[in-house]
Amino acid sequence: MNFHLDKQTNADLEVFQTSEGKSLYDFFNQCKTYGGKQELTKIMSTLSTDIDFLNERIETIRYFHSNPDIISSLIIDKNTLDFIEHYLNYGNYPTRKTSKIRAIENALIYKIKPNNDYYIVERGIEYTIELLNILYRFFTQDYDFSTVKYLNTTREEIISIFTQSEFKPILEIKKSRKLKAIEIATFDYVFRYTHKSNIRFCIDLVYYLDALFAVCKVANKHHFCFPDLLSSDKRVFKANNLFHPLLENAVSNDVNMDKKMNFMFITGPNMSGKSTFLKSLGIAAYLAHIGFPVPAKTFSISMLSGIYTTINLKDSLHANYSHFYAEVKRIKEIAQKLTKDDNMLIIFDELFRGTNVKDAFDGSLAIISAFAETNNSFYVVSTHILEVAEKLNNKNIRFMHLETRNDNEIPVYTYKLKTGISNERLGMYIINKEKIIEIINNIGL
Repeated sequence: MNFHLDKQTNADLEVFQTSEGKSLYDFFNQCKTYGGKQELTKIMSTLSTDIDFLNERIETIRYFHSNPDIISSLIIDKNTLDFIEHYLNYGNYPTRKTSKIRAIENALIYKIKPNNDYYIVERGIEYTIELLNILYRFFTQDYDFSTVKYLNTTREEIISIFTQSEFKPILEIKKSRKLKAIEIATFDYVFRYTHKSNIRFCIDLVYYLDALFAVCKVANKHHFCFPDLLSSDKRVFKANNLFHPLLENAVSNDVNMDKKMNFMFITGPNMSGKSTFLKSLGIAAYLAHIGFPVPAKTFSISMLSGIYTTINLKDSLHANYSHFYAEVKRIKEIAQKLTKDDNMLIIFDELFRGTNVKDAFDGSLAIISAFAETNNSFYVVSTHILEVAEKLNNKNIRFMHLETRNDNEIPVYTYKLKTGISNERLGMYIINKEKIIEIINNIGL
C-alpha cells in the first residue's frame, strides 16, 4: 500500500524545502558522497506502510548506534567514488576479452605517449579494486551481523560476489602493487561489462550505508529515540518528550492518542507554539514511516496510511482562489481521501483564518464536529477561537492548550502542552507592544 504524503504536507513539514533555516533533509544530510546524498533523498521521498521493512531499517540504524566504531571502519572517500562513477560511464566499454598481446600493446602505447583514455581506465580499476577490498573487509570483520537482518543478508551477498572466480584475485591485490597490463584489460572487461551489476550493487551499497551513517550520527547528537512501530489496528500515537528537531533548545511535550481518544483539540493565543507543536507531530509520524529515529524520548505509533496537514496553506492567484476558498478546497480534498482510505494523521492549524470571525466560528464548529464523528484516523486541530471548544462535547476529543503565564502583565510562553482549554487572549497585547497604533497616529504629522 502506498503511503499518502502530498506536496502541501511536504511543504508544511519542511521535508526538503524551507523559507528559512534548514529543511529536514538538510538536518540529516551529513553524507560524505554525492551518491549518499541522492540515496538520502530517495529514502526520505519513499514512505512505507510495510512494518517489516521499516523495522529492518530501524534495526540497522540501531545497530550502528550501539556500535559507533563500525561507522569509522568503512572508509568512504567522495573523490574515489566520483572517479569510479566517471570510469564506469566513460567512453566505449569492452564487450569482449582483450588478448594478452593487445593489452601489452595498449600499455606500451600509453607509456610512450600517455593519453587520458588509458589513464581513466587504469585509475578507475585501481580505485574500484580498493573500494571492493574495503567493502569486503567491512562485512567480514569481527562484528556480529547475525542478529541484524539487513546487514546479515548483505554480508552474504558480498561474500557470494567474492566467491566468483572473476573477483577472487581482487582480495590478493595489495593497494601499492602496480597492475599488469593484462589485469587492467581483464578487470575492465569484468567491471564494465560482464559483472557491471555486481559493481553497481557494491557502489550503491556504499551510498546506502553513507546515508544511514549520516542519520545515525545526527540521531545520536540530538538524542533521538527509535520508534516502536505497531500494526495499524492498534491505533496508537504516543510520545514522551516529543520536540521539533529543527529548533534549538526546543521544548518537549507528551502526546497520547488512541482508539477512544483519536481527536486532539488545541487552543492557545498567538505565538504560544501551536504551529510548531503540530509540525513536530507530523515530523515524528513522517520519520517513523521512513524507518528513521524520532525526536522524542520514546515514541510509539501504529502504522498509518498517510499524513495530511494544513499549516501554511496559501491562496492561489493562478487558480483565482482566495485563502478561504483554498482552505475549503483543502478540507474537501482530505475528506474525499478519507472516504477511500482511513487510518491517517490529519492536522489542521487555525481553520478558516482567511474569513471573518463569524464564518470562521461556524465553519470550524461544523467541520470539527463532522470529523470528530469518525474514529478511523487521528485528528489534531488548533484554533484561537475559544468559543468553538466550548460548543464541542464529543467524547473522543482531548482538549489541550499551550500554556501561557502572566508575569506582571507580561505573557510568558512556556510552550508546554497542558490539559484543558486556554482562555488567554493576547492579540491586543502584541499590537500594543509593537506600538502600532502609536505609529499610525504619527502618520502625516
